[in-house]
Amino acid sequence: PQSLAADGSALWTAGGVALAPGVSPDFYFSSGATADGTGGVIVGLSAQNSVTAQRLSPSGVRLWGASGVLVHPPTSTYSEGAKTVAADGSGGGVFVWRASNDAEALYAQRIDANGTLQWGPAGIAISPSTAAKWTPSIVADGAGGTVVGWREYAHGFGLRFLVQRLPGDGAAPSGTNGASAHPSS
Repeated sequence: PQSLAADGSALWTAGGVALAPGVSPDFYFSSGATADGTGGVIVGLSAQNSVTAQRLSPSGVRLWGASGVLVHPPTSTYSEGAKTVAADGSGGGVFVWRASNDAEALYAQRIDANGTLQWGPAGIAISPSTAAKWTPSIVADGAGGTVVGWREYAHGFGLRFLVQRLPGDGAAPSGTNGASAHPSS
């Protein structure tokens, strides 16, 4: 990425900052970013079977190590959705991704300002159901937690829009598989 001044001039190294030096940008197929609240940025990168995060300072210095933080380690499970990241208000972020193999599920992981995983090595399950899920989105709730929304297709129910609040401490989400965000679903 590159940070730009109001006049469009580059603020960081010419050509931008490599998020994971030595790894081809073609290796990652989705990404997303959010401001970290201190003038820097938190970026999520999703590869076919892993999710990586990096925090950059206002001057473009990689703060979470040369290769970032592994949010979801490589597995045989297909993963995507690191593009869904929200700042936690303390210099860290909450990441959401979809994992699928024979079943689909949404997971979340909070990383603190120092790049330390906060919700265990595997994160927390938001929606462990086997229904097909698309387009997860996440926003901070202003109270230390986040709210995640997604579309889901479940046999017998059709297309549904669901939401789930995640408390900042990573406690198990209330309810199962989210709550309907659409009156007819």
